[in-house]
Order: sequence, then C-alpha cells, then structure tokens
Amino acid sequence: MKVAFVLLTALGMVVISALLIVPMPAPAAADLHTVIIVLKEQPQAAIAAQVWTETQAQLEAAESELRQAHPLSQWRQRNPAPLTRQEEDDLADQFAQQALDEATLARLQEKAERVEALRQAARQEIVQRSLPYLQKSQAGLVSQIQAWGGEVIYQYSLWNALAARVPAERLSDLQALEAVEAVLEDGVMQPLLDVSVPTIGAPAFWNAGYTGQGVDVAVIDTGIDANHPELSGKVLEQKRCLDGLGASYNTSDPSPDDVNGHGTHVGGIIASQHASYRGVAYGIRTLINAKAGGDPDGYDGGGASMADSDAMKCIEWALIGNPYGAEVVNFSFGGSTSNDDTPLARFFDALVSQMNVVAAIAAGNSGSAFQTLLSPGIAPNAISVANVQDQGTIDRNDDTIRDSSSRGPTVGGRKKPDLAAPGTVIRSTNNNWEGANDDWVSYTGTSMAAPHVAGAAALLISRGLSEPLAVKALLINTAEDKGDSGWDPAYGWGYIDLNNAAFHIEDVFVNAVAEAPDVRFYAGPALSGDTATLVWNRRVPYNGPNYPYTAYTLSDLNLYAYREADNSRIGSSTSSIDNVEQVRFSANESKAVLAVRVSGDIVGAAAEKYALALPEGFTPHLGPYLSLFASLQGDLQGAAGEVITVTLKVKNTGDLKAFNNTVTITPSANLNLLSSAPLSESIPDLAVGEVYILSLSWTFQKQNAAEAELHFTAHSYSYESDFFSVGFLPYHNYYFPLIFR
Repeated sequence: MKVAFVLLTALGMVVISALLIVPMPAPAAADLHTVIIVLKEQPQAAIAAQVWTETQAQLEAAESELRQAHPLSQWRQRNPAPLTRQEEDDLADQFAQQALDEATLARLQEKAERVEALRQAARQEIVQRSLPYLQKSQAGLVSQIQAWGGEVIYQYSLWNALAARVPAERLSDLQALEAVEAVLEDGVMQPLLDVSVPTIGAPAFWNAGYTGQGVDVAVIDTGIDANHPELSGKVLEQKRCLDGLGASYNTSDPSPDDVNGHGTHVGGIIASQHASYRGVAYGIRTLINAKAGGDPDGYDGGGASMADSDAMKCIEWALIGNPYGAEVVNFSFGGSTSNDDTPLARFFDALVSQMNVVAAIAAGNSGSAFQTLLSPGIAPNAISVANVQDQGTIDRNDDTIRDSSSRGPTVGGRKKPDLAAPGTVIRSTNNNWEGANDDWVSYTGTSMAAPHVAGAAALLISRGLSEPLAVKALLINTAEDKGDSGWDPAYGWGYIDLNNAAFHIEDVFVNAVAEAPDVRFYAGPALSGDTATLVWNRRVPYNGPNYPYTAYTLSDLNLYAYREADNSRIGSSTSSIDNVEQVRFSANESKAVLAVRVSGDIVGAAAEKYALALPEGFTPHLGPYLSLFASLQGDLQGAAGEVITVTLKVKNTGDLKAFNNTVTITPSANLNLLSSAPLSESIPDLAVGEVYILSLSWTFQKQNAAEAELHFTAHSYSYESDFFSVGFLPYHNYYFPLIFR
C-alpha cells in the first residue's frame, strides 16, 4: 500500500463540484493514496458559539467561586494597592508556605470538579448537536469512496471531514464532488524535573493546595508507559491512532504503550508523582494517553513520526471520546513549513476557539536563525513554547535560551513563540524503567518545554481560571521579560513565571468588543514596568479530527493606554497581524486608562471575545457620562409670544474624567432666540461626580401656539472616543452614549 507522507508545505488543495456513486473494480493496495477530505458544510462553529453562550453564566460563577476561595485572593481584595513585581512574588511565596487544612483542600477539589463538569458537558453538547449534520453530510462520501475501492480511515466529529485511502486515478473525481471543499495530502511530523519545575514557580500553586486536581491533560505523542511507578493511577484513558502512518506500524508499534520514550518523558514532566522529580501538575485527575506518534523500529529513543490525520483523530478522542475529556492538550511534534499558515495550525485554532481547550505546542528545534518555527507551533491560538536552559539550578537569573530553540517570527511576521520554559537536560520518566534500568532519563528540546506550559495551564485551571484566552493572557502578562524588551524572537513574550501568575489570578478580564465605535475601558494604578496583555482568537470552524478548511479573517483588536489626569495617550499596541497585544508602562501612573478597540471589520461574529490581563487594582469602566439638567422658566405649550428662559448644568455621572466637553442647544423652528448667548458652549474638563453650571442662559420667544421643543446635546472627546448625551424638553431628560453597550 502506498501512503503519502508530505510536510505541510507540500499540502495540495483543490476546490471542487456532484455526488455520483460509481462502482469500480477494487484497486491494488499500492494504488491507494492517503488524503484528508474537507466537506463544505461546517455547522460546528455556530453550534459551539450557542452552547458556550448558554453555559457562560453558570461557568463564570463556578470559576469565580473557586478563585475567591483562596486566602491570597481574599487578601488581595482587602489590599488593592499596587505592588512591585518583587513584592508580588514575595507575597505569593508567603501564602504558598501556609498549608491549607484538609477540609479546605476538599472544598477546593469539589469546586474544581464542578468547573470541569460544566466544561466537559458543554463540549459533549456541542458534539451531540453537531453529529446529525455530520453523519448525514459524510454518508454519501463514505459510500462513494468504498464504491471506488478505497477505504475510510477516520470520520471526524469535531470538524466535518474524513481521512481516507483513495485510488490514485480517482483523486480528480473526488475533487470534483459537489459536497467536497478540498482534498489535502496527509502531512507527517517529527518529535521535537527536580530543578525545572520549581524554577518556573509551580510550588506557589502546590503549597496553596492546587496541584491540577480535577483537570485532565492529553499528551499527543508516542504513547505513555502507564505502568511507570511515578505515573501509576494517572493514565486512566489511552488510545492508539496510527492508521494514517500505515500497516507497517502494526508490527513495530502495536499498542498504546510507549516503545519510543518521547511520550513517557513528556507525560512525566506534567504528572510525575515522585517526591523529588514531581511533574508541574502532579495532582491532575487524568493523563490521557493519545498515541498518534509511531516508532518505525520499536527501539527506545529512536526516530518517530506522526501523520496529521492520526494526530487529529487522537485529539478528537482525547476531548470527547473518553469519560474525562481533556482541558489541556500538549503537542510536542512539528514539521517545517515555508508558509505563514497551515491546515494543521487551523485545526489547533479551531480546537482552542470552539472547544475551549488550552493547546501547548513545541516551537521547534531548528534555531538559532530567525523564522525557523515549525507547524503547528505557528498556530495563532496555541501557546508556542521555546526552550530555556536552566543551568541545573533553581535560580532563574542564569537561565538562557537554548541555541537550538526555534526562533520567530513566523514567515508572515507574526509574533511567535509565545513563551519560553525549561527544556534542556530535563530529567523525567523513562519508558524503559523495568529491571535494573533507571526510572529517569534526561532529554532536551522544545518537546520538553511545552509540557511545562501544559502543566502550568492545568494549575491555573484547577485554581479557577479555565477560559483558554484567560490562561494564555495571564501566562504571557506574568512572564519574566528576558532578551529584548517586550516580545523577542527567542523568548517570545517572556520566561514563564507561575509565582507571579499565582499573585495575579484575579487580574484577568474576559469580555467582547464589537466594531467601532464600540470600546471597552479599564482603569487602575500602574507602576513602571507593569504590563497589560490583550489576547483573542482567530476563529476557525472546528472540523473534528480533520483539517478545518476555512478560517475567518483575524479581527484586528488594539490596546491603548492613557493617563486619566490629562487625557494623554501613554502607550499603544496596534499590530494588524497578531492576536496578542501588550502595553508596557514606562512610569508610575496613579490612574491609567486602558481601551480595547477593533480596527476594521469583524468577520463571522457580532463581537470579538478577548481576555485582558492587567496589573493589580484595575477594574472595568464605562467612561465619562455627561448628564444634563435644565431649568426652565416659561411654558413651551403656551401661546404665541410666550418667553422661555433656559439655564443648564452638566454633571459627569460616569466613572472616568471627561475632557474636551461642549454643550449645544437646538430650539424648534417656532422658537426665536432673543438673547445673544451662543447655542454651543465649551465647558471645562469634569472629574467624576463634578458639576458645572453654565454661566449663560438662553431666552426664546414662541412664534405660534404650537408646542415648542428644546434639544440639548453634550459631547465629550475623551481617551480618543466620542461620548454624547442627549436630552429634550418638554419631555424628561435621558442619556445616550455614542458607544453602545
């Protein structure tokens, strides 16, 4: 049998046009060609959006209850003043040393499991609502492939597509079917704790009672040795997905067990229970062994390969095909690409945006030249992880990027990798541990860095921060800035720091913003060096264990910073191609204002969901509200000749200072202005709650007996946004902000 293994750069794509089932003689096995077929109908995006909307209120309440149960969060509520990074780390250390009693730990466990149950129920609901559409859509195509003498390898549920082996001479017929959107070659990829885990600050969570409890992490790799003594009881679910690689692997690599060693090592970094060589999230409920990487010779430490079709099928199973369902996926494989986007990257983007899963992906080991990142590590929604050498010490000051770690940006100039984590000479679980062999082995690579981030995500989820956007935003915003200031090609946005993340667990806000003039404001104190990080997703319709073919245009969200005292802009981040923006404060600010805006159109949604990670003390704000109060002498319903005198006062009833303010009065046509006062007047800046009484009054005379009207408009241009309040007489006053919410 001939199976095509091509890198993502060689993926073919053809758009097509009737579904006729034409029987043919069975072809020779050597004539079959492995492809992934994407169908045009993709109902999952709309279904997923509806399900998460239905679940949102209940889920947010459960997460908030879990976060606020911890003593550090309660201390933060009582002490909102800003702290330096060192003070934050010291405080996190202090609370980490205060062991929680068994009753408190049991309550935390119960709350964490409640959050997990809600998220898993939502994912299952998405699949159940999607299945009738997918089954009906795929049935005719399956029959046609079989009639041609081909075979269907996988039918996916998270994406409307399937993997199949098709006679080579029928590929053009397949491409011409009306139901088919694209036919793609199946790609192939290669694989890329006693010190490293404490180095990233994991004990700040452990000592506070958070070890990943209630969370399930999937390792998409070469398998896991479930019998390893330090993984005992953790690998509760496992599956082998190697059909895409071909029948030869049935002999060399026949079971979910790990005959290579790569997957067991990765799994140990996440979940090893050894007292000294603990995994980052050693208390997770389940380490899901999703074996999609095969070893061609069955020898430990040898080469391994993974077909895209196998990876996607195993990921689908890890999410919805077992009783647990992963909240975090670790992927330590990749293939080189000369493109800025790949079908597998779109698959991971769909996984994150629709199924609400955190995906940690190895950046690659092709450094140290620029633009050496591998796919799917270039996926915008995933967390792409670089490799830091921790020098064998817990001290972070001497840690440096590994020369072999792939560098960004992507081919198109996007900012990847996202984070850096330890990945050099990492000692973890050895699959060949039996007999006199050592239980532990050391490996190096971004393959080892990614599971540090996957484990970190599990800790945050167990702490009550389960929204993937919020997890990514917090990890980036609390990372230690190494290398160039801000993002740089080696470290990404910085070196993961769970100690600082523990302090800022409450400082992440999830919301949505529509197209201009909509805006979202946040305000609070900031110290020099503080950062604010905005993260959102590229939305991709999820297509199950297949490539998503369609990706919506990435919305262009921007982040702006202002000084409330004088309305000046003090920072901005406005990339048009990235889905991470970060502002760094260059000076202490007693009250800074942050604004989230959309530039251009939002495609495929009414508003764009985002997460914003902030310094402590920031809260959501609505902006300045100019309320108008009119004093009237005379009768607007009176007879002709009636004299009307009006005076006005304005009060800022909003929650931010108002600048560049004007008030305009517009009389109806039957009112004649008698006074010399201008109909529009500028008024001073107004602090929150401040009242300004206009010094002028307006006198009018009615020209006839018809009811007269006076219209009032107050306008403020603050923080580069327009605010209008409108009122009129003889009716009651009311307020309309130009920025609708």
